Amino acid sequence: MAQFVFKPSIVENRNGKRAKRRGRYYWASYTDAVTGELRRHVLTLPSGERVTSREVAQAELRRILELSQRKAVGLTNDYIESATMPIAKLAGQYVRRLRSKRKGSGRPLARNYLRFAIQVCRWLDSRNITTLADLTASNIDRALSGLANLGKSAKTIKAYRGIVNGLCNYGVKVARVLEANPVGCTQSPGANPVRNRRALTPDEATVLLKAAGPRRLWYEVALFTGLRVGEIRSLTWGDVDFDTLPAKIRLRAATTKANRGDVIVLKPTLADSLRAARPADAGDDAPVFRTTPTLRTFENDCTEAGIDLTDKHGRKLDRHSLRMTFVTWLARAGVSPQTTMKLARHTDIRLTTRHYTDDSQLDGAAAVAMLPDLTPDTVENATEAVALRTGTDRESVVPTVVPNCREWSGKDVNAAGNQGNRLEIGMARKHNKINAIHAISSPVNNRGEKIRTSDLLVPNQAL
Repeated sequence: MAQFVFKPSIVENRNGKRAKRRGRYYWASYTDAVTGELRRHVLTLPSGERVTSREVAQAELRRILELSQRKAVGLTNDYIESATMPIAKLAGQYVRRLRSKRKGSGRPLARNYLRFAIQVCRWLDSRNITTLADLTASNIDRALSGLANLGKSAKTIKAYRGIVNGLCNYGVKVARVLEANPVGCTQSPGANPVRNRRALTPDEATVLLKAAGPRRLWYEVALFTGLRVGEIRSLTWGDVDFDTLPAKIRLRAATTKANRGDVIVLKPTLADSLRAARPADAGDDAPVFRTTPTLRTFENDCTEAGIDLTDKHGRKLDRHSLRMTFVTWLARAGVSPQTTMKLARHTDIRLTTRHYTDDSQLDGAAAVAMLPDLTPDTVENATEAVALRTGTDRESVVPTVVPNCREWSGKDVNAAGNQGNRLEIGMARKHNKINAIHAISSPVNNRGEKIRTSDLLVPNQAL
């Protein structure tokens, strides 16, 4: 069959009448030399732009026919031909596919994940991985090692590696422009996924707010709510409820990391600052903060405030340290771990106590000072209090030898009183051993009266 280029006819409805017109872009019609099938499709340039010139369309058709013939005799394949495809083109297709995917619950993927995927694709281009031919294990490994040299945590490096792995899997299984996934041959970033952070002390937070200038309110929200950077970025005035007492922030499920709607109680001073900062013409959809401080901006603010970014133990400060500061200050204030976990919106208390609480700021000396005092004077006072409460004489002395009495030994005195004596003696031993011993050791009671045997056998009798 003949090979040719053409502009297809497009039927339109104009004023109730059907009208035909020529399309703007050229198509190609030819027979595939490999499969023998008739193919018709719009012609595009390597940049993705559609062809509008007839001469360019004919040249592109000749290139397609030559490539088809080369594939038929085994001189080339799709993977070789797609090696020059830009990473940006494959990344665009991959992100569009992510936007169409749904979770098991039917919800789309989180916006933060999509933003991060776009960020990683741009990062690949910045590391001179611009075409599919550059997607090799050595180049990817070198790029991930550069993240480690920049001080990124193992968790962050794993996240970058996961996005690159998903991109390559898409190129292999869906787009079919990669023959194999090179990420499997790269080195793992390690098993420790936690960045070694520290929290700000109240004094450091005070000087940071003083040096922050227009970013002061942003830092206050992060310090006194524990919101993540992405959650603050997505915050709108409609999420802030000033009508309740106290004021609250009602987070939408789509803006949180766990895709769960939560309620944050605002400190009164922070609520007043937010109320004063809201513009008069701001609608509910307007963002609370139009800009978000970058990591470099945060580091510059800390440096200007005289705060060390890294302490002597190697722990670092970043924007997420403000969330750690929120949890640490709650622990310093004596808030229970369960309440702290709830305010931090964690589902595991171990995450709250191990990774988000800075132990160096907890006052161990004050906690130890709250233990009971057991000095001699305190013990003497405690003994008097116990004596008054129980009705016993603390000056009574227990004799070294207890008088031997058949009535107290549980032995038979007479046939009639044997069972009653045993019952009374058992009750005395069970309920008031101390009173019985004191009574035996004293010939008279506190009033100077003689003690009768019947008095000794009555449990809990005050002498």
